[in-house]
Amino acid sequence: MNLFYKILLTLSLPIILSSCFEDGGNAPTGSCNPCKVFVTAATFQGNFGTVTAADQICATDIRHPGDGTYKALITYENGSRRACTSANCETAGASEGVDWVLQPNTTYTRLDGTVIGKTTSAAILPLPLTNPFSATAGRAWTGFSVPAWTSPVNQGCNNWTSTASMAPPGGGSSTINDGSNFNMAFAFGVNCSGSISLICVEQ
Repeated sequence: MNLFYKILLTLSLPIILSSCFEDGGNAPTGSCNPCKVFVTAATFQGNFGTVTAADQICATDIRHPGDGTYKALITYENGSRRACTSANCETAGASEGVDWVLQPNTTYTRLDGTVIGKTTSAAILPLPLTNPFSATAGRAWTGFSVPAWTSPVNQGCNNWTSTASMAPPGGGSSTINDGSNFNMAFAFGVNCSGSISLICVEQ
């Protein structure tokens, strides 16, 4: 190799390496896709508390796979976590979410790889789901109201601080084993003194 080509290679190599690792290149982004979801083995009454408390439940549950960060798929009346302010985020899309646990255009699976569904550009799962969150019958605290993915004015279980029965929307629970009726189940309450699970989503 003559001197000219050696100099050219020396000058070009940093540029080539830099272009491989720009944000828009093939470098990892740090987010999962597909992302995993599990339903907690532990169950809780409706007074489990703040967003932080709900996420801590996910972090310490025995079904946590041991790696990755998981947050609770749940909504709060005070806006500390929400998916949409309009039905299915039709007004402003994913920008309506606050500390929302689902990402746009992302596939979500159970821990065994069974596909639950792929989110829309608004970061919500369209219904019916490809498969439900769990193959086992049960319910989980979610707090959503009808229309889909919005937060009620009067949050079930007094914004997750009370075990007193609240209606409407009751305890704000959703089915975990029926992908076609997950949305419909938002409207059906569970007594807040009852104990059910949380749905945990990889971040």
